[in-house]
Amino acid sequence: MRLSRVTRRGAGLALLCGAALAAPASAATFTNSTPITINDHTTGTCVATSGAATPYPSQIVVSGQPASVTDVNVTITKLSHTSVADVHLLLVGPQGQSTVLVDTVGGNNPVTDVTFTLDDAASGSIGNPLVAGTFKPTQDDGCGPAATTALPLPAPAPPYGLALSAFDGTNPNGTWSLYAYDDDPQDAGDIEGWSLDIGSAAAASAYADEVLDGSPGGYWRFGEPSGTALLDSSPNANNGTYLGGVTLGAAGAIVGDADTAASYDGVNDTGRVPDASSLDVGSSFTMEGWIKRSSTAKSQELFNKGQNGLQLTVMNAGSGNKVWLRKAGVTTIAQSTVGVPADGHYHYVAATMNGNGTTAHIYVDGADVTQLLPAGGVQSIANTSFPLTFGGAGSAQASYDEFALYDEALPSCEIGDHYATATNGPYIGC
Repeated sequence: MRLSRVTRRGAGLALLCGAALAAPASAATFTNSTPITINDHTTGTCVATSGAATPYPSQIVVSGQPASVTDVNVTITKLSHTSVADVHLLLVGPQGQSTVLVDTVGGNNPVTDVTFTLDDAASGSIGNPLVAGTFKPTQDDGCGPAATTALPLPAPAPPYGLALSAFDGTNPNGTWSLYAYDDDPQDAGDIEGWSLDIGSAAAASAYADEVLDGSPGGYWRFGEPSGTALLDSSPNANNGTYLGGVTLGAAGAIVGDADTAASYDGVNDTGRVPDASSLDVGSSFTMEGWIKRSSTAKSQELFNKGQNGLQLTVMNAGSGNKVWLRKAGVTTIAQSTVGVPADGHYHYVAATMNGNGTTAHIYVDGADVTQLLPAGGVQSIANTSFPLTFGGAGSAQASYDEFALYDEALPSCEIGDHYATATNGPYIGC
């Protein structure tokens, strides 16, 4: 639900007075109470071809959490096993990070209904015997280094992390997987359930708060410090992948916000997000983002959902550097009356449509600069199965920042307030 007009205006006034509007950290617990059967290993010691638990993996879906993990703890509920040293537990997060929770601990002793928590901040590791309590993730692998000992498929390949801090700074929304495995014959057991305690913090940005308040289908901040994961900061977890060697860590667009941007090389760099129902916005939508152009020799594709889907492009110098809203592969619905220059500064670009091409609007730096094209006619934008892409081989070199997609046409006052919040400009208030 959006903030009230009074609350939103208060937020804008606080910005103008220089107040910090960082969102507070939050914590939430997610539980899977379905029992896990730890099956006996039958093919010889330390051979990763049997011993996988049922289910394998056990999963927890996290949603509705702020964008950045600050702490993860894991509770294993009522572990029973006839030789607990056989048990391996691996946790894998939604972005692919992993850590070994338990590996060859507690000795060759039986345990019954032992509940314990793994926490990097615990005072010590699991001892012998395993007892109830809170411990650091503990590894003592008799088959080789725990970080490089592969678990049976479909567990990811090593190396694995050895601390829960491996998840810090990642987006917690999505599917978490617990892989349980028995590595030695003649013993078996079970776990009654497990839970995640996730501490997370929204980005310290009034602009991010403003965007998330609008319930976008996806919100990509382009602020990852490394890797190829393109993370969605909305609760929908529409995470994607950087392709072509996108450079991360570029200066961002938002005044006073340390979140960084992504730099595209103008050759083959692309961001690609798989299709999802929350990205199927039809003919009523808003697309917005920030772009700093380094060249006007080629056009700059911002959003593209494939043939008959939505498309938003900043054109090249030959077309006046104007913004074109298109039904991809079919026709141009509207274009801007002004261009987006390559002047070394970020510019805010947004487009909205409400039902058909006769109610489209294009905004540059918060101002409505729409020219409807009669030749485009009334258009119905398709919900395609194509991925959503940002940039591509046909795009010039540029920095991308703070892209969002909504399933409704935001009013012009809200577009203006997004621009004002980012630049510390005059706040309108819807």
